[in-house]
Amino acid sequence: MNARGLLVLSACLALASCAAPAVPADDAAVSYGGEQPPVAAEVRTPDAPPRIAAIWVSGRTFSAGDLVRIRVTASTNVALVEMRTFGYGRALVKHDFGKFGCAYHVPVLPPFARFPYTIDFHFIARNTAGVAVSDDAKIDVR
Repeated sequence: MNARGLLVLSACLALASCAAPAVPADDAAVSYGGEQPPVAAEVRTPDAPPRIAAIWVSGRTFSAGDLVRIRVTASTNVALVEMRTFGYGRALVKHDFGKFGCAYHVPVLPPFARFPYTIDFHFIARNTAGVAVSDDAKIDVR
């Protein structure tokens, strides 16, 4: 192995050793459409593991170009909720303690894409110590 390969390998090992431990997720209640359910954010101390209590998506089936509204209710010690889809991630806007949300435009898919198409959303909630918990939601594009 050459010096460049060793450098890349050592950098990867260093990053892996610094990663915050993941906490097993409780399955959050994912609801689609209608009104956002009134789920209160669970009060937790800053050093307690984070928790995703509920995920609300404005609908289940969308068309290309539609606007999807997403709300995540987490414990009050969550500092950041990230949404990942199609290989990129973005932070949700923090509205209050444990309340996060965003709007997502459904992309226009190429003509050769098979319909219906499912878009997976992966939500990662982190507290200030970097401890992460995650959960998923899906929508269909027709």
